Amino acid sequence: MRLVEALFMLFIKRFQVGQDRIKRKLEEVVTRLGSLEVSVASVRRDIAHNKENTATISVRVDRLIERLDRIERRLELSCEPAQNERFLILPHKGPDQAADWSGSINGLRTRPVRPMRHNDALRLIKRVNNINS
Repeated sequence: MRLVEALFMLFIKRFQVGQDRIKRKLEEVVTRLGSLEVSVASVRRDIAHNKENTATISVRVDRLIERLDRIERRLELSCEPAQNERFLILPHKGPDQAADWSGSINGLRTRPVRPMRHNDALRLIKRVNNINS
């Protein structure tokens, strides 16, 4: 009977050693998992900070573009007309037509015109092609 008890105690000790090893590994895994969670939270915080910086830069760029557009309009450097205003670029034919001119775009004299329909544009292109040929 003593032999059976000794064998039984040996198996129990081996079982406890295996359990202790599993317990240590589990504690190590839990510690590493906690470390990973902290790292993920840090990465998310960095991403949110980067998005904030991107939004701030975007707002600054938009403001700079608005300022640049305003400066170009004041100096007549922009070839874009004011909103809802279209221009027809015409060659300067003489001082008698100076009253119709309203400004210049890149050095070319212009005057405002009504928005053109598709058919009107095609007719104008044909007339210009006939004049140039």
